[in-house]
Amino acid sequence: MQSVYLLLVALSVAVVPHSSDLKLSSPAFLDWTEAAPQSGQSKPRVIDGSENPELFPEWFIWELLLETLPRSAPPEGDRRGNRYSVLGLTDSEIQTLLREVREFERSKGILSRQLMAKRAALTASKKSESEIRDATQELNLQYRYRILDARHRIYQEVSSASIEKLRDLAYQLVAGTKVHLRGRAVESFFKPW
Repeated sequence: MQSVYLLLVALSVAVVPHSSDLKLSSPAFLDWTEAAPQSGQSKPRVIDGSENPELFPEWFIWELLLETLPRSAPPEGDRRGNRYSVLGLTDSEIQTLLREVREFERSKGILSRQLMAKRAALTASKKSESEIRDATQELNLQYRYRILDARHRIYQEVSSASIEKLRDLAYQLVAGTKVHLRGRAVESFFKPW
């Protein structure tokens, strides 16, 4: 099982296809967030995908999926082992996903460089960790919105049958994931709502 730790640092992790089963307004989400410790407490909150997949926000699920999909198509004639072929996607759908996976990788690289530069500038100007976290939150939100935009484009170009196959893969990924959150990371993890 994959475990992801999110502390007070503004970092992103991952996301997957929309499902009516994954709603942040579910009773499990409300119970979980109401029980979350307030800032200053060190006890981590854990989201276990095998127990509560509905707690994962859409951006995170799509990030997981985009990180998992191959970055290139298999060579002609050797399609048996490629995840796209196993999913039974058409060539056009594979091209759509390849484009989005490559754009996701580019976006992730941009975010990393922006976060490093912003952190370095704020550290040099002697800003507190709290001020740095707040300043980098906007960059993380922009990144998450780009992931959700990718999901929207995929939904427009991929058949509903293939979306269901991607959704099944997403559920498998989420079921094998635990996220550990502390302090203000609990609230920021769920943005955008």
